Amino acid sequence: MPTFELMLAATTHPSGGTRAPAVHRASKGSAQSPQLGYRNIAPCRLVDTRLVNARLPAGGSLHLNSAGDTLQGQGGNPEGCGIPADTEAVVVNVTAVDPAQAGYLTVFPYGETRPLASSLNYVSGGVAGNEIIAKQARAQPAALSVFSYAATDVVVDIVGYFAKPAARRLVCTNQVAQFSLSPGFYTSYPVYCPDTFQDPNKSIGVGGSCTWQQDGVSDPSPGILSGALRSNGYTCDAENRTATDRVFVITAICCRSALADG
Repeated sequence: MPTFELMLAATTHPSGGTRAPAVHRASKGSAQSPQLGYRNIAPCRLVDTRLVNARLPAGGSLHLNSAGDTLQGQGGNPEGCGIPADTEAVVVNVTAVDPAQAGYLTVFPYGETRPLASSLNYVSGGVAGNEIIAKQARAQPAALSVFSYAATDVVVDIVGYFAKPAARRLVCTNQVAQFSLSPGFYTSYPVYCPDTFQDPNKSIGVGGSCTWQQDGVSDPSPGILSGALRSNGYTCDAENRTATDRVFVITAICCRSALADG
């Protein structure tokens, strides 16, 4: 995965006109990395300058955050968007609303120099949007800055983010069951791991065992007993060669991945 270089950058004022630099169209694939994971979310409002009377002036910059319990102060979702504080980059839809003249927006990490690329070009009086990937600043008063060549309102919606995957641990449990087998009978019984889609303990079989219940070391083995691992549990095949009912026990070892702090 490429390192998170600034995928869209800001530009210096072009001299002698309002022509914007070419738009840098970043793709989601260009932000993949072995160290970071991408999570897609339902669109969530980060900023709407119309709601907080914060229309950007010509040549002005808006500084915004993506994380936090509330984003209402910047015209965003009052309940926040659930973005982790350690997010490295975000996928956002950036929209210019009713620009005073033709120009461009540039989104870049707060506190960094604006590179020579635009994120969005717009025309006077229109509405123009673009989806981009933007690297964020961390441990700063703001995460992103939005520069505008001309006076305009700005709306920003987040649809995904890149962050380091949460630490995980392996959790294993034993699923145990016992069965009674009549004299002279052969059977095959399974024990299943939790495997329904909705079950938070959904796991897979990684091992198991089959044992006869015996009365001390002098009690001979009742018969044949063998086990087989299944992806969803453990199965035992048993044959009772005695003249009485005998019980065998099946143990399935079931493991799943869980959050380290869960």
